[in-house]
Amino acid sequence: MHKAFQAGYQNALRESSHEIKKLENTIADLEIQLERISTHAMTTMNVMFVVDQGGGSFTAFLFGPGAKQLQKFKSYEHADLVDHAVLSKLHAQTGVTLLAKDGTFNDYSAVRPRFFPLVTEALAAFYRAALGHMCVAQSIRVADVTTFKVRQTGKIRARLCQKTADAVAARTGWEKSFRASLKHWHAVGSWDYALLDNAHEAEMEAGSFFSLSASAKNYMVGLGVGSSSTQGYARKADGHLCFAFDTCLGAKPTAAEKRDGKSWTVFQKQFHQLLAKLFRHKSQTTVVALNAIGYAVLGMTHSKNKWDGQPAFASRVKDGKTFSPAELLHATEQFYAVCPDGHWDANLLRGFAAACSQTALDSALSKVLLERKKANGKALPFEVSWIKYLVRRDQVVRTVISRMHSNGSTL
Repeated sequence: MHKAFQAGYQNALRESSHEIKKLENTIADLEIQLERISTHAMTTMNVMFVVDQGGGSFTAFLFGPGAKQLQKFKSYEHADLVDHAVLSKLHAQTGVTLLAKDGTFNDYSAVRPRFFPLVTEALAAFYRAALGHMCVAQSIRVADVTTFKVRQTGKIRARLCQKTADAVAARTGWEKSFRASLKHWHAVGSWDYALLDNAHEAEMEAGSFFSLSASAKNYMVGLGVGSSSTQGYARKADGHLCFAFDTCLGAKPTAAEKRDGKSWTVFQKQFHQLLAKLFRHKSQTTVVALNAIGYAVLGMTHSKNKWDGQPAFASRVKDGKTFSPAELLHATEQFYAVCPDGHWDANLLRGFAAACSQTALDSALSKVLLERKKANGKALPFEVSWIKYLVRRDQVVRTVISRMHSNGSTL
């Protein structure tokens, strides 16, 4: 009986081992299939890396299928990722300190053409670091990113997009240098680099403001005050978009403006000329001032030089309340009065407020809404990213074309 029991036990053990082996093989097969599915999904994701290089900083995006935004990266929030060896070389040979204390970029637009590679190497190295950082955060391999785009605006654009022979030659050299630097820092894939002219930037920002912002209304006029230039957008009475821009109206001074200063009356003239092109009908009542002007507003609300009405003004900015042009002008005059001569933010804001008051004389403008930054709260709920507009527009075009090819219909 003992032998029979032992034989039965051994037989059961063999059968059990066989079943376990089959299960292990099944699991191994499933793991292989899962890996294939995962790899196929990753390699067919068409992940896109897009950089919006402005004058004072850059914003990078990762987009997945269907133009879905996977991640957004602000360069000034990750200044620790810069390649300091490259920056030191740039400074040693040109005297340009690219990275400011606040993490933004100082003006490098006056660099001589023979030093262009030093600037483009510094920027391209930062992009590569940003790409790696974002891929880690999204659990995406860098090798799985299939599309790379860089579009540049900023002060260097104003210099290179002039029609003179010197500017044309300098632009050719800059673009050649930038493409070589991008290839140097990330050789895989094809980089699509280009300077974005002001007109196209303004047009796409207008589309973004009115089509991607739930808060945008037809009675609003938007002003995207960048570090180097300002774009404005509005709707005509018939609903069609209109836009305008000033290449030399920015919230961050050029090297020459740092040296020579810029008065509030010059700012007033520039802002008023821009607003005059945008106010087309009597239903337009509100200016929404966005983007980098928020940093000037932050300097005003948190100024160490206390001014009359400062606490109440700061509270309204934080709460997202509007100001009448007269209220804004009065507040900026108070701020201007306590600032030293040539104070950049004080001149910028007083000039902007004066332009709004001037515009209100022959339009229905009655409210001004100011951007919020950092301690003033979350940014206003308006989208002015031309990149998001461009990516989504391209996605729509691809979808329509795909449908036409598949069944001959766009419906």
